[in-house]
Amino acid sequence: MKHRILSTCAAAVLTAALALSCTAPASAAGNITLDVLREKFPAGKYWNHEGMPNNPDGYTDHPCTHHDNCDETPYDGSCGCNGFYGIQCYGFANKLTYDMYGKLFTQWDKDQDLSALKAGDVLRINGDAHSIFITAVEGDTVYYADCNWGYTCLIRWDVMTTKQELRASFSSSEDGVYHAAYEAPSAPTWVAGDTNGDGSLSVVDAVGVQKYLVRLGTLSAHQVTVCDLDGDAAVTVTDLTMLKYRLLR
Repeated sequence: MKHRILSTCAAAVLTAALALSCTAPASAAGNITLDVLREKFPAGKYWNHEGMPNNPDGYTDHPCTHHDNCDETPYDGSCGCNGFYGIQCYGFANKLTYDMYGKLFTQWDKDQDLSALKAGDVLRINGDAHSIFITAVEGDTVYYADCNWGYTCLIRWDVMTTKQELRASFSSSEDGVYHAAYEAPSAPTWVAGDTNGDGSLSVVDAVGVQKYLVRLGTLSAHQVTVCDLDGDAAVTVTDLTMLKYRLLR
């Protein structure tokens, strides 16, 4: 679960962006709720992109089978696991915190104090080998989301553990709690055509729809609803054309 900083890609105009294929993250930046994240990254799916470009906003139905090769390739998503400023569990935790708060979890203060643990915090555990994203805390009981626990990039939500078990998992000084510096949002900000849920329309949304149409990406049921601009209960080329028109107005 090593990690490296990824480079970013940008497009100057809409047509150039739609033709662009890059491994850099193009994603929502904050104010997405846990419920929306659960739908965006369904439990039981796999946070990878085998046969496709890096797709941190998507998932597949197929487990990874290539992890023995990941140590020989850059930790930028090019080996088949999705990447977002890191790959596998580390990148997935970064993706969730970025979508919820607009920040990477490594930008927060870290310690090993579990007394103030809350939903939205991230833990590194097991000798800096695994990342988990806290979804709820009820007394000593803790629930979390993660990716790649079984080395297949499997997405899991609301896995139950205890603070005692988490304390026992701190086996190095690199382990600890990254405390979210913000309150979790209480309501989604999705608008029509907003595939990444950042509350506004941009080139990123058009790229997401185009990837879906050419089968290089996926959309959740909620994303299909918000991107169905012509109201025919499906996302088609017509919806992409309407979205492009709105962006160019």
